[in-house]
Amino acid sequence: MPRKVFISILGTGFYEECAYTKEKEEEEGKEQKPFTSTPTRFIQQASLELVGANGWTEEDRVIIFLTKKARELNWNKTITERKRYGKETPEPYKGLEAVLQEMNLKAQVEGKDIKDGMNEAEIWEGFQTIYDTLQEGDELHLDLTHSFRFLPMLLLVLGNYAKFLKGITIKNIVYGNYEARNIAENEAPIISLLPLASLQDWTFAAANYLQNGRATQLEELVNEELEQILRDKESINQDARTLNKYIKTLSNFTKDLLNCRGKAIRSGKAINTISTEAKRIEKVIIPPMAPVLDKINHSLEIFLPNEHVFNGFYAAQWCFNNQLYQQAITTLQENIVTYIYLQKKLDISNIAQREMVNKAFNIYLNNTQEADRKSTRLHSS
Repeated sequence: MPRKVFISILGTGFYEECAYTKEKEEEEGKEQKPFTSTPTRFIQQASLELVGANGWTEEDRVIIFLTKKARELNWNKTITERKRYGKETPEPYKGLEAVLQEMNLKAQVEGKDIKDGMNEAEIWEGFQTIYDTLQEGDELHLDLTHSFRFLPMLLLVLGNYAKFLKGITIKNIVYGNYEARNIAENEAPIISLLPLASLQDWTFAAANYLQNGRATQLEELVNEELEQILRDKESINQDARTLNKYIKTLSNFTKDLLNCRGKAIRSGKAINTISTEAKRIEKVIIPPMAPVLDKINHSLEIFLPNEHVFNGFYAAQWCFNNQLYQQAITTLQENIVTYIYLQKKLDISNIAQREMVNKAFNIYLNNTQEADRKSTRLHSS
């Protein structure tokens, strides 16, 4: 089982008490019930309640990163009161360390020091400190609410960095929007920022396809994002099924191109499916993904969505554009032979006739080379 890690950065403000809420939504194919936290000064308590205690063990970690001032004003369990800004009389106030202890969490709770980030060296030191707390394969839950100045961007970049180097999974990113609270009910919404991380994943995968002609990463993302939705027959999401079919067909077609499968390429079936499914995708996982899919579709516009020998030539061009030079040469050679077959109305399934065409090309090539050699000798004598 991967280790679960909750990470948040504690601020220095005098936090008012409120309840945090999250609306009902569809997540991973399951309907999530509306959530309301215990009234609290600290979003970290609400975020941990939202994650839930199920499945957490003593091997898991809740890590709160603290500047020196945040530790003094908002963390230490010895805090019992605090002065509001501009007031002389202190008010009852409990530090987050004590609040988390009272939650009786199974996971180990730790307050870890980081610098204020006043210069580049301190920023990189903070980055390294947070990164070093993560282990291979961790399941990461992030709360960005009090991540002031550059820290939200740092944590998002760090998440992708750790995904690549340590194979972590980002399961949750939340932000408690206190300023948008319902004053009458004293409730503030929790907003999921996980789509930001997901968008980065899709963008990198699409870029890999456009640069290298490989859709493997896109297929892996579909499997990861849509697996539960597609397995849940009680909650059929047609858009998810359409996107799944689109990406899988794209992946299979790129494999045809990489492996020079001329017959499948010329048939146009995959291109027809990709074109059809692209038009049916009314919604995507994240709205900004629509232009990314448009860019993928644009890369395939040269192909015809029906059986045509020219698809073989277009495939050779596509391979050349994606620096797949060996595949480009092989596909071009094979398709020229097929083109001659069709022009001469030969039986394309007849191996002997195909061999005849290949021999004709070899004879022509040899004669041409011999003629060139004779011409060279005449000019040199």
